[in-house]
Amino acid sequence: MNKKENLKKECIAFILMPAYHKGPRQNIVDILYNNGPENEGNRYLTHSLHYPSTDPVLLKISDNNLNNDQKSKVKIIFVPCYLNGNDGIFIFRILIFYGFAFRFFRHIMNHGLHSA
Repeated sequence: MNKKENLKKECIAFILMPAYHKGPRQNIVDILYNNGPENEGNRYLTHSLHYPSTDPVLLKISDNNLNNDQKSKVKIIFVPCYLNGNDGIFIFRILIFYGFAFRFFRHIMNHGLHSA
């Protein structure tokens, strides 16, 4: 999809695959819950990984040139944890989730995950 120049719509692809993570990225938590400032960070990850340079999902994302930049039609969000409500970012209490999800997705569509 990302290679098709005539594609008019954008797409967000979630990769929900548990991996050896350290916990939520603090800058994303600050943006979502505290209106924190935007800053540079990993382009794809919601949680920090212990060994990102050898992670098979990140390697495949890189191999396919999915960059999450402004011109990319496909944005990737890699969530390397179980979504059980204890991950620190995705809280699945219905009313709370929708409010934060809206802000999170709006941020991704406007700025990409790299500035999250």
